[in-house]
Amino acid sequence: MFEGRRLRRTLLMALLAIAAMLGVFFAGFLSGGQPANAETRLAEEIAKEVIAACPLADPSDSAARDECGQKLGDSKILSDATAVPVLWGTQLQRNNYNIRTLRTTTRFHPLVMWRVYLSVFMFKGDYRIEQVGDASAGTQQTIIYFPYEYRNDLGLGEYPYPYWHSRTKWESFQFSPEVLMVIEQGKIKAVLRSAEKDRSRDYNSRTWDGRWTWIGETGQQEPRVTLFSYLLSEDNPYTEELDQTYRALDAESRKHDCQTCHNPGNPSFIAPLGIMNYPNQALSIRHTIVRVMESNRMPPAAVDSNGEFIHAGIIDEAERRKYLELARAFAEAGDKALKFEGQPIQ
Repeated sequence: MFEGRRLRRTLLMALLAIAAMLGVFFAGFLSGGQPANAETRLAEEIAKEVIAACPLADPSDSAARDECGQKLGDSKILSDATAVPVLWGTQLQRNNYNIRTLRTTTRFHPLVMWRVYLSVFMFKGDYRIEQVGDASAGTQQTIIYFPYEYRNDLGLGEYPYPYWHSRTKWESFQFSPEVLMVIEQGKIKAVLRSAEKDRSRDYNSRTWDGRWTWIGETGQQEPRVTLFSYLLSEDNPYTEELDQTYRALDAESRKHDCQTCHNPGNPSFIAPLGIMNYPNQALSIRHTIVRVMESNRMPPAAVDSNGEFIHAGIIDEAERRKYLELARAFAEAGDKALKFEGQPIQ
């Protein structure tokens, strides 16, 4: 069975490579033959950059994934063209690109998006670009459609988190045929998996053991791709400081049950979600955490088991100030580390 699956993959990759050699969909025109404008020309540059960085490979090849992520993260085209934060998630309905009402997204710093998240995809070599909405009303969007193959046979620690905690989510990565990039006013605002599903695609079933993190065979925390050492350059002098400030903040935030809501399972249906239980993904909301602690808005108001109302925020002022100082230290270390990488620090 395993060999048959490998053979099918090999044949598929060969056929896709041939198809890519026969030509790319675009050469300066939108689908339908309309002349390209400035934003669609930018979309073409983005599409070619992404495809070149992440060609087809064996779905179990972690080195190919790392190389893809490195190229995406180092791309000046992508860095300059991506909004901060950028949204990542699932398109719920075909032809619906309204990211302001989409409640299935997570916000990330662009470097996390490109190096950690999009690198789990491989691109076939073709793409198409479409413009939707009304330019005169300020609602125009440029959409890039990328057909992809998914790296669904990597080791457990190679994914941003165990997507198979939800069968629906794990299936969406493998059965969705396209990734969509939503560009507005010259910036990539969101990257979405298409709402369409193709259940004939290769599928690798996995069962979640209930752990978001674990220690691997070498003694390293897993998933390894969530660590700052994976995200940042080897010579970044702020990696250790950033990790230490995150660990201190993480320990404090667990005392106030922040990870109960701010984890990939999103039990409170936060939209967009900000993840706190993984180091480099928490980087995306570091300044938000500071603002929330300054205004003392979290934890949210609640009713306890006795029916008593609990006000929002941390009641003990000394505890709130401790949390705030730890959040500020993490945010400042994140700014320094990202600045060293030449990345935006908003």
